[in-house]
Amino acid sequence: MIWRKASKMIGRIFKPNTLDFETAIWEIFHLIINPKKMYRSHYYYRHQNGVNGLNYTRDDPLFLILLTGFLTVSSVAWGLAYSPKVVDILKLIVYSVFVDFYLTGAVVATISWVLANKVLFRNSGSRYSVNYIDWWFCFDIHCNSFLVIWCLLYLLQFLLLPILVVKNSIFGLLLGNLLYYVAVSYYFIVTFYGFSSLPFLTAQTSNNSKPAKTLQIIILGVVLPLLTVVWLLATLFGVNIANLMVDAYFN
Repeated sequence: MIWRKASKMIGRIFKPNTLDFETAIWEIFHLIINPKKMYRSHYYYRHQNGVNGLNYTRDDPLFLILLTGFLTVSSVAWGLAYSPKVVDILKLIVYSVFVDFYLTGAVVATISWVLANKVLFRNSGSRYSVNYIDWWFCFDIHCNSFLVIWCLLYLLQFLLLPILVVKNSIFGLLLGNLLYYVAVSYYFIVTFYGFSSLPFLTAQTSNNSKPAKTLQIIILGVVLPLLTVVWLLATLFGVNIANLMVDAYFN
């Protein structure tokens, strides 16, 4: 199922007339401004009747193509600023695109796919179940959430580098740590919006549990408070996360 979907997406890349540029731009804009509206829109969900019921996965690869392009361009900019050798820039592109985005996304999608089907819906182990959440949907959620990561940590952080990398700067410390805190927190918030937009996730299950409520408790009651604690501790102890990440990539 996963490979069939992948081959279909790759096939559409070579058919430019089937790509919906207007919808992809609309999605990008609203994921940044109002992700909840994007998820609720009919532009995102294409309700197709098939053997698996409604199909909630994105079937147009243009959003993925654009995000890959954004990552490539930003990697070139970072490379020119810190390591302007062609080989080093190519390595940075490969790492940013295929490790940071695709490999991490595959791992995150797999974990969320297992948790969603085994924990949130304990009776939906079969992909023929009406409550089954497809792996590609989980990967779509990662892609949507990663857009904010790119905006804040690949683009905005690059523009703010003259401020962030100043040694012993309190303002740089506060701004850099806040940037990472907002980016990662927003990633989880957009992820929550994505899963909670599924119609069957908001309904009460046979064991009287509400998966959307459970997910909300996990993200708002556990994940975000933990991120807040990490951010506060890092700031109080003078750990500049932005500097650490730059050193990790280029030193």
